[in-house]
Amino acid sequence: MHKQRKFIIAAAAIGLVATFLPWITATAGGFGYSISRSRNGFHGAGIFYFMLLLAAAVICFTGDKMDTLAKNMRLAVISCGAVGLICILLVFGNANSEIGSYGVDVGPSIGAFLAFLSAAGLVAIPLIIKKAGESLGADLANLKGGVQALQQDMATKNTSRSQLKLDEMEKLINWRNEGKISQQEFEELKSKIM
Repeated sequence: MHKQRKFIIAAAAIGLVATFLPWITATAGGFGYSISRSRNGFHGAGIFYFMLLLAAAVICFTGDKMDTLAKNMRLAVISCGAVGLICILLVFGNANSEIGSYGVDVGPSIGAFLAFLSAAGLVAIPLIIKKAGESLGADLANLKGGVQALQQDMATKNTSRSQLKLDEMEKLINWRNEGKISQQEFEELKSKIM
């Protein structure tokens, strides 16, 4: 297996384990007492984070395992890492809004730090370990070209459908004008075409 894939799998594995470690520690105290609770990352957006890491690991087992990831797969892994980072921020934002407003100190724990490093690794590894000539800019340009080609194809299909409707309407108008169909039949057939 290529080292790029091994490092991605290792980063994903660390993140998967980190999901079950404490992410958030909430501490409250008063009158000489202190209460501390922690919560792991397998809640809310953390579950989505877990699935993203799983997807990134599965991607590494597709294609030629002795080679680097293909362009689209490399972009998919980078996207998994970037969205994973957003999920981590969402978990903390939700925790602060839920708990922090009650005068409770909310802070990250070891699982959150490992999860952050894992997601950042998914973004960085495909960008650092790559073949000569591969770049994120070229990958994005290739993806943009593919999207534009798909848009043109869809526009062509929509144009041909519109043209078919126009042709059918012309035929109906001619039949009505020639007396082959009545006005009522014309209206019924017209409603089916539209």
